[in-house]
Amino acid sequence: MTEPFSAPDPGPQATPPPPPGYSGYGYQQHGYGYSYGQSSVWAYSGFWRRAGAAILDGIIVGVVGSLLSGLLGASSGISIVNLVIGVAYYSYLEGVRGQTVGKMAVGVKVVDAETAEMIGLARGIGRYFARILSTIVFGLGYFWMLWDPRKQTWHDKLARSVVIRTNP
Repeated sequence: MTEPFSAPDPGPQATPPPPPGYSGYGYQQHGYGYSYGQSSVWAYSGFWRRAGAAILDGIIVGVVGSLLSGLLGASSGISIVNLVIGVAYYSYLEGVRGQTVGKMAVGVKVVDAETAEMIGLARGIGRYFARILSTIVFGLGYFWMLWDPRKQTWHDKLARSVVIRTNP
């Protein structure tokens, strides 16, 4: 009786190299089906760095808004000018480049919570307006980062972003 045809044994196979950041201790599943991506290699930004960046960015947006309002003669429309400048400034720089001028100065960056890639312009705009929710209830959304394991504010959570240090 003849045996059915079977493919010859290819011999030992080369195993692919481990992914970047792999520590050799295996994969650990996080609860509730939510993966924290490569969080083991990220250093999340703390409260004081983010506060410093916010102050610097606020000064920049305020000064530019005041100058443009003065040039346009829009003294009564200064808040509208500041809103337009704020949306453009934060959504483009955080969404497309990852850093505003203030964030560059203190060494932090806004990235996607899963992939560490830029969040994009649309999510940058959403993140900007979600700051309103972080401000409601005495700024609790901002202080949330003090006890959150990934130091996320409410607007970070809504935009699915994290703020990481660029010089850990």
